[in-house]
Amino acid sequence: MKYDKEADLQKSCNAILRELEELGQLKWFHLEKGRSDKQKTHRKDIPDLIIWAKNLNCFFVELKADGGKPTKEQLKWSKDITALGYRCYWTDDLNRFQEILQIEGVYR
Repeated sequence: MKYDKEADLQKSCNAILRELEELGQLKWFHLEKGRSDKQKTHRKDIPDLIIWAKNLNCFFVELKADGGKPTKEQLKWSKDITALGYRCYWTDDLNRFQEILQIEGVYR
């Protein structure tokens, strides 16, 4: 499922993550980057979601509106973190987000 606004995709992804957290499958954190009323305390290149799952599994997901692509800085961060042994994904689609969770073993 595609979304015109990244915030709408984020809400749907957050709902899935909340359910999985309640089941004890994972912990997660959403970096809010778009709040202009708050001082920015993190870098713009870090993905939207950091997800910790069982067995020391940690991965990152960047969310985009339909047709959106990661920035040059986000792609570099993804490459660098992947070189350290972590996995980093990006998606503009809820179905793909669910596939990522399946790949990581936290969603059936």
